[in-house]
Amino acid sequence: MPDPDQTPAIRLAPITLKELTDELHAPHLLRVPTLALRPARIGISAIALLVIALLDQIPVMLGASTGPLAILVSGVGGGLGQLRGAIAAWDPAGVVDAGRALLLDVPGETFGSSPFGALLLFPVMLAVWAIAAGAVSRSAACEFAQRVHISWPQALGFGVSRGMGLAMSVILPIAFILALILLIAAGGWLLFSLPYLNVLGAVLFPVTLFLGFIAVLTLLGFLVGHWMLAPAIACEATDAIDAIQRVYHYVLHRLIHLLTHMAILALLGAILLTIGSIVVGAMDDLVVIAMERLAPDAATALLAGPDGLSGPDVWAARIIAMWRGIPLLLLGGLAVSFMHCGGAVLYLLIRDISDHQGIEEIWMPTMIEGTQAAIDADAE
Repeated sequence: MPDPDQTPAIRLAPITLKELTDELHAPHLLRVPTLALRPARIGISAIALLVIALLDQIPVMLGASTGPLAILVSGVGGGLGQLRGAIAAWDPAGVVDAGRALLLDVPGETFGSSPFGALLLFPVMLAVWAIAAGAVSRSAACEFAQRVHISWPQALGFGVSRGMGLAMSVILPIAFILALILLIAAGGWLLFSLPYLNVLGAVLFPVTLFLGFIAVLTLLGFLVGHWMLAPAIACEATDAIDAIQRVYHYVLHRLIHLLTHMAILALLGAILLTIGSIVVGAMDDLVVIAMERLAPDAATALLAGPDGLSGPDVWAARIIAMWRGIPLLLLGGLAVSFMHCGGAVLYLLIRDISDHQGIEEIWMPTMIEGTQAAIDADAE
């Protein structure tokens, strides 16, 4: 028999905080602000915003009062506010009115104000946005999942190479919704405008309701899950169809997890942008106060903008306004960077919850595209 006194003592390894939090998902979201603050990601996002804003000004330069994107953003913002108020008030009719405004009124007003500008500029704007989304999502996913830091040219190259898929992942759900709406409208016109066909239309009205249900369900799924479309392509190196299928699967099967994680991200984003706004505002106020101490009249006139000035003062005021706008542009870039980084982390966490696929498993250049299988070097 072994001597009990000679039996080696069992030593328990101390449990670390990392081991306690590895199986939890919410703590991983705390890394999103750090990911979003990387200068390269802010720079890519800010440049994308600047290019899109300049494109939106082209119709204004040609005589239009407002750019199509500004009209669209204003209309969508008002429609979403109306929808949020109707949901909070448990007003089904208000929800229907808000949905009609978002799906019909806002696009109609946008394209009606500048049809050629919208048709020509929106595809270019979407391409710029898609490339930036793919670049930032890929960069954030590599750092979060693999602890690999890729350079901004590599990230941008990935976004450009996947630009078509990234854009189509947004276009296809919206096109599907619009196609259903047009089908409902065409069916109503055909079946309800003639005396005897309207009876057939009444009999087939449940089909119309079902199509409307599919359209609303697709829209809600897009609103909840579109943050993860670009990350799905960035993490899996897949196409738009597969990315859409993955995201809608997660929305349908992990809605509570998804909404909970999105609420945490919204709180983190609000805190980060509030701090950023305070820093930018304090910096601008400090500069203005310091300049107005020694030359109050001249500084006040130049800082107020070019209106009412003449000669070189106009150019000086414009240049100052341009420099003062850069911190605001970077703040907007931070917001966009946070959105894409948050979408990448959110996708990997929800994928782990739904498919039990580790968050560290993302596509890398040594793997076959769309899979986690390594490329066989001997077969090449």
